[in-house]
Order: sequence, then structure tokens, then C-alpha cells
Amino acid sequence: NVNSTFDHKVEDAETFGPKIGNALPTFGHKVRPKYLTPRRKQTINKWLRDRISGIDIGVEIEDEDGTHPIHINTNKQVMEHFRRLQNGEPSFLTRISDMNFVDHLTEVATFYFAGASEPKKAEILVLIDIDCKKIGSLAGAMAFAEHLRDHHFPNLYIEVSTHGNGAHGYFVLDKLGTGSTFVNNLLLRSLQPWLRQILKEHECDVENVEIKGTLPDIVWGQKKLEVTNYKSGTLAKLPRLGTEEKERALRNTTRVTVDELARLPVIEEVKKPFSKGCASSLTATWGGREE
Repeated sequence: NVNSTFDHKVEDAETFGPKIGNALPTFGHKVRPKYLTPRRKQTINKWLRDRISGIDIGVEIEDEDGTHPIHINTNKQVMEHFRRLQNGEPSFLTRISDMNFVDHLTEVATFYFAGASEPKKAEILVLIDIDCKKIGSLAGAMAFAEHLRDHHFPNLYIEVSTHGNGAHGYFVLDKLGTGSTFVNNLLLRSLQPWLRQILKEHECDVENVEIKGTLPDIVWGQKKLEVTNYKSGTLAKLPRLGTEEKERALRNTTRVTVDELARLPVIEEVKKPFSKGCASSLTATWGGREE
């Protein structure tokens, strides 16, 4: 078995889905940098905006392909936006508004986000998407999400997925000043295979697990405001909140750093499960703490 243990601190473990008992033990103490601690408590909309992309947002639509999310600002529109700005022309992209948050909360619409690629935003929100689209069950998805919370992601904030047949787990990732390409590689090539390996070791009734909310990648040119290439991130559904209890639970979800993701074991394909039920031979634990 490959063991990786990370420091964490748990305060008031609140997530949605069935509750777990006592939190995992604390192995050391982390102090959040002062620049990440606001003088007064942020509104939840501001808290979310500080961790999601300002330009890469999405909305769910229904067309001949069914119900699915689309990027509100397309790659072409973003490139044209920066071209106009570089030429001194007025240009605007669609941003998520407070009314959009209200519509999302009340299920008038469903909005999506990508992780924040802006250097001024130190953290990003990441979605662990536990799928049961063609096979699997909500009970199986929740069981796997609870296993991740119990053994690997203390305080993980969990919701039922958009269409009610899967589970969403949200955690916060500290980029430590690294860029989009580096962060996306860790999310998709280290964390996602590691999560899928854990799923293979289970008999939870789940189809797949994916990472959503990767960062858009902007390639800057030599001139001011020059963008030579832009690629959007992968869209993740915004959490549906609406109560102070849920807001507090999201703020207090697991926090991970890119350094911790970089230390995950390299995963090789396993042909058959190691164990039955929701118990894993891979151990890595991260911490959550309230702002």
C-alpha cells in the first residue's frame, strides 16, 4: 500500500448528505496566511467569485442534443475581447451577476464555473463529480462521496448532483502562485486517476468520478493585453446553497495545496479491486478549516 498523509485541521464538520461522526485526528497545525483572511466576513457570492474564473462561466441549456452546459463566453469571443482591448476599443464579456446566483439558488437556471486562473486569486474551487448517468445509483454516489470525506477529504462539502442521480464534492485548492497549465495537469493527471483508483477498490454503485472546474488557459503575447491563445476550462456546476448552514459548510470544506497534489502516488491501472465495500488501500488526507 502507498501511504501519503497530509496535515489537516477539522472544525465543525458539516456537509450535506448523511453526517459522519468524529473528525479525523489532527496531525499538526496550519496557519492560514493573513492575506487570505478578510477583515470582515465576505458574502458567499464574493467568496465564490474569489475562487472561480471571472470570464469562464457557463449555463445549462436544452437543445436537440439534450440538456447540457455551454460556455457563455466562447473561446473566439474571449480572443476577440482581448484584441479589441489591445486596440483601445471598448469591449465587455459576460460576468456572473448576483441575480444569476439567485436564479441558480432558486433553480430558475443552472450556472457553471471554471477555476480562477487570475493570479490575484490565490485559491480555486474544484468539483469532484461522481457520475451515475447510465449505471449506478444516488445511494452509491453518496456512499462514495462519504467515503472520500471520511478517509481523504475531511469536511468535504457534498451535494446531490444537478439531475439527482450522482454526487458533487467541492474542495478548495491553493495554487501557491502556480499557473493554469501546472494546476490543470495536477488535477487531471494526478488527482483524477488517484480518485478513480480509489473507486476501483470499491463496490460502490457508481459509474465514474471526474474532476470538473479546471482553469481556462490564457497564453499572453509580448505586447500589452496581447493574447495569442485561449482555451476554456471544464465547467462545473455551482453549488446550490441558500442557507447559512450550507454556506458555512462550503467555506469550511477541505483545503488542499498544489504541493500536496504533487505528492500523490503515481497510479498504475489495477485490473481488479483490492477490497470490498467503501474501504481503500490508498491513504491521503487533507484538511479543512473555516475562514
